[in-house]
Amino acid sequence: MANSSLRLLQESSAGAAAWQSLTERERTVAIGTRVAEQTSMRFIVSLAAIACAATGCVTSDSSLLVSNRSDFEIHEMYVTPIESPSWGPNLLHGDILFPGESTYVGLDCGTYDAMLIDETGAVCEVSTLDLCFDDADWIIRNSSCSVFEKRAAAAAAEKAAH
Repeated sequence: MANSSLRLLQESSAGAAAWQSLTERERTVAIGTRVAEQTSMRFIVSLAAIACAATGCVTSDSSLLVSNRSDFEIHEMYVTPIESPSWGPNLLHGDILFPGESTYVGLDCGTYDAMLIDETGAVCEVSTLDLCFDDADWIIRNSSCSVFEKRAAAAAAEKAAH
């Protein structure tokens, strides 16, 4: 008997009556099937974890804390191994890292390049972040990138002119 069928039998009033009409052997088989399904799932998850550990597929052993202390919204963030020819996916997944906010990125042991793109499309790159069984902080300030620094200076000059 399928797990969902067993639950329906036990939880609904009609199901309760049907459950009562089962013989003791049928109930034992239904419950045994449910226990076997749960045990099988635990066994499969355990095997996957062991296989992952044996082959070195670590979820992440290092982390990068990205803190936006600039005046600009970060719309895209990419972190890639230095030998990679492409940036890969946007790690903000469509979210925005507003000034004053922070986010964590879990990474495997390695050396990385990182790129941020702000609300105007300005690009800020940092190269050779060494993250191996360690944690790092990347604090983005107006002075972190020449593009951000120029934009901040222009905004300050405009504000002073008014």
